Amino acid sequence: MNTHEKDLFSRQIGAVGKQTMEKMMNLNVLVIGCNSISMECIKCLSLLGINTLYIYDNTKYSNKNADQFYTTGIKGSKLSNLLMEFAKTLNSSFRVEIVNSVADLLVKTNKIHCIIQTKPELYNIKNLEKYCIENNIKFIFCSNHELYGYIFSNFGSHLVVDQDGETCESGFLENVNYNDKTIELIVEKLNKNLISSKGILVNKDNERIEVCIKSSTLEKIIVEKTEEIEKYIKNKNKNIKFVEIKSEMKVAHKNMEKIINEGSYQYITVDSTFDKPSNNELYNQYTKFLLDLSIKNYSNEKFTRDNGFFILGSIIGGIVAHEVIKVTGKYTPINQDIMFDFSKFKGKDLYKSGSNRNASLIDRTVLKNIKSLDIFMVGCGALGCELSKNLGMIDACSMSNSMLTITDMDTIELSNLN
Repeated sequence: MNTHEKDLFSRQIGAVGKQTMEKMMNLNVLVIGCNSISMECIKCLSLLGINTLYIYDNTKYSNKNADQFYTTGIKGSKLSNLLMEFAKTLNSSFRVEIVNSVADLLVKTNKIHCIIQTKPELYNIKNLEKYCIENNIKFIFCSNHELYGYIFSNFGSHLVVDQDGETCESGFLENVNYNDKTIELIVEKLNKNLISSKGILVNKDNERIEVCIKSSTLEKIIVEKTEEIEKYIKNKNKNIKFVEIKSEMKVAHKNMEKIINEGSYQYITVDSTFDKPSNNELYNQYTKFLLDLSIKNYSNEKFTRDNGFFILGSIIGGIVAHEVIKVTGKYTPINQDIMFDFSKFKGKDLYKSGSNRNASLIDRTVLKNIKSLDIFMVGCGALGCELSKNLGMIDACSMSNSMLTITDMDTIELSNLN
């Protein structure tokens, strides 16, 4: 990582660490399908600084799909070209390649680390998932139709080296108490409770010994007693420091068919997150609809194929981009699928014409009220950019006498650009 990259990704390095950042800079990701989900995901991936992004979608840009994007394309051009240019605008040094055939790409390269599928009709989901697991490629499927969404993740056999991303705790020993089977380490007060079952003791000469943690508080750590540890403490009893070590976790994911049959999905609605009870009927209907689409079975008309809700797509795209970070071993992958149900937004008095964005989903009175809003937003950093983008995609403040006013007196630094 050169000096320019360190400056550009300085805030990100502060969040995930240099080692994870270097791993991300070597990642190659294939995105299959161009829509609101993939646009958000590609935006995040370009700013994350991954190595290479491959995009596949030969669908032509038209009035029918224009509402899924917040950049304008040339009618008749491929959607993959639209998102490639978009990614290059955000990160001019980003490597982006258009893929004309997924099968050809998979034959030519063995360097894909993660495949993200956002349109079920572009590739058979089960076949692609099977290929990914056989070739140690992380597979993520995601979708948005109307006010419903879905994410499925299969990392196969995966090692998590840092489950939560929190910093490891440490503190100097102030006293030691010996019991029959344990040793009580009295330490200077820790900032937070330990989450790991392992730690090390290290002295001023950097001599170390590993300890097994049985229990702990902010001021006392109880470790398993051994002759070696007792000898180490008694011989090196000055300036000994306890340092927490992250415990690795092995993940063994199941395939999509098994996960759907188990029905152990996480459920997110407008009112709550990971709520119970779930809506099993909706879950079964929607997942069947998705699998039918992937085998070109279009007889299932339970959901509208070409109509999504941009904000929900944006939420899903952001979550999926974060899953790509987890390919590095940082953080714990989702377990394993999430169902989104925003049907409470569904309007009854809809526009008869489809010329208005979200006209077939949201009540016409609600849309009119959104358009007539006057909003004053303070700050246009990462959150401000997301808010203003999503407000624009629901036509907020778009009436002649309404306005979105933004203020932010900070100056742009290099680290702001990612």
